[in-house]
Amino acid sequence: MKRIIAITLTVVLLLSLCACDKKKDSNKEKTPDQITGKTYDTGVISALCPEGWLAMTKADVFSEDGSAKDPNGLILAKGAASEDDLLVSPSIQFTYYPDSMNISDFESMKEFFENVVDLDPITVGGNTLKGFQYGKGAEAIYWMEEPFCLQITVVYVGIAGGNSIAITDADVQAILASFALD
Repeated sequence: MKRIIAITLTVVLLLSLCACDKKKDSNKEKTPDQITGKTYDTGVISALCPEGWLAMTKADVFSEDGSAKDPNGLILAKGAASEDDLLVSPSIQFTYYPDSMNISDFESMKEFFENVVDLDPITVGGNTLKGFQYGKGAEAIYWMEEPFCLQITVVYVGIAGGNSIAITDADVQAILASFALD
């Protein structure tokens, strides 16, 4: 009798694991032009938020008000349901630096990171982005200095949910091509 119960439980466990198989990301098979979603606008910058992604305005880290938002920053997180998921979801974070901030040397940021690897420049939406990976290669910083000063941080792998992104993914390319200053 114990053997039958053990075998039954094993079969149930195996079937439940099969049911939890990762769902296929349909955006991996699309081109950037085929990606759909809604444009998210912070009032200063905007970008496409594809279906299955969550858009939010970045927190204003210089404000004394803990709930203040910075319209110069936009975060798009794949597979996130709320801001709480940001730490466990792959994401793209845009930070626009107005001329008044005098930020122009993104190359010097490399000294703050370990295991820095320069990335080949990429062109998306007519803009050329330079960049580098750091740490264990799970994050990268891209930037463009012309026609405006913009930093793009890409977190490739989420800790939970099995989501990951690559700079070559159609949804990532569609986001990068859609970026605009208002």
